Amino acid sequence: MEELQSLDVLDREILEDARKKADRVLKAADDTLKTRAGEWASKTETDVAGLALKSRERLKQARDEIMARLPLERRRIGHETIETLLAQNTGDFFRGLPRQKILFLLERELAARAAELPSLGLTALFRGLAEAEADAILGRVLPPGSWTRGKDAAFEKEGAFPAIRVDSPFVRVTASIDMLAETLLEEKRAELAGALFGPLVPDLTAPDTPGGTIPGTPGSATPGMPGTPGPVRSSGGGSDD
Repeated sequence: MEELQSLDVLDREILEDARKKADRVLKAADDTLKTRAGEWASKTETDVAGLALKSRERLKQARDEIMARLPLERRRIGHETIETLLAQNTGDFFRGLPRQKILFLLERELAARAAELPSLGLTALFRGLAEAEADAILGRVLPPGSWTRGKDAAFEKEGAFPAIRVDSPFVRVTASIDMLAETLLEEKRAELAGALFGPLVPDLTAPDTPGGTIPGTPGSATPGMPGTPGPVRSSGGGSDD
């Protein structure tokens, strides 16, 4: 009987000891989890704060870069807008000229280059002209019997305005209203942009700022457009293939 009681006591002691050990393990685990949870929360806050700081820094850097580029971008857009408007003004100006004035300018351009050509063996090509108009100009500029008509499909598709090209075995010259327009744009760019747009125009005289408009032709003038200067030179000697 006493042995049974002793075994019961021993069992209770073993169970009580196991319970206490289990309580200690659970408490240690709970304490560890609380500690880790605190550490994770702190680390998360630190990481979030770091990411927020980096995001603010990147946002500020991007904003600073954008603000730094704004003056250049505004200037670029201004130049592009002015260039577009000047190009449109150029086309409108030449399209508004009387046909006889266009023919006069083309003949003047060709006559300025004719001295570079030999007196025989010439081939003349033209675009944007009736045959009678081209023959009349060529007949007044080139020696009689020195030229025959030629064909060049690529040349006939180029440009928006009339042109005449004269080829010899060694020399090619071209008289073109398109080239005249381009050259006059270069020569009168700043002056005419100022006349058209006034103080809103940025400095267009810098080498990297093309633009301009077309002055008038001899004997005529349009608002803000001086008379057309002398003949515009183009490639005379050699081939412009």
